[in-house]
Amino acid sequence: VNPNICREKWTPEEDSLLIKLVGELGAGKWASLARHLPGRTDQQCMGRWRRHLDPSIRKDAWSAEEDSLLQALHQKHGACWSLIAKALAHRTPQQCRGRWCILTGAGKSKQ
Repeated sequence: VNPNICREKWTPEEDSLLIKLVGELGAGKWASLARHLPGRTDQQCMGRWRRHLDPSIRKDAWSAEEDSLLQALHQKHGACWSLIAKALAHRTPQQCRGRWCILTGAGKSKQ
């Protein structure tokens, strides 16, 4: 375990720098990008971009059509969230799983 790796929340300054670097170097050059973000790994940079900062990710409310498609895709593919996300435009696997849990009540503690 490398003690130099930052495990804290991303700061607004780090997010801004990552956005700037992706604009300059392109998404996919994660090792190169990480060299400019002290304490961050290529995997951290990739995850932060793909799950939170990528402007193509939709962050608005889910439509009824998306909910129906999510349910149909879950019935077809089970909990393969990455495969489901590929069929839902601009939604991440984490968003799909989260929405599924909301729709089905999964993850609620049983009293």
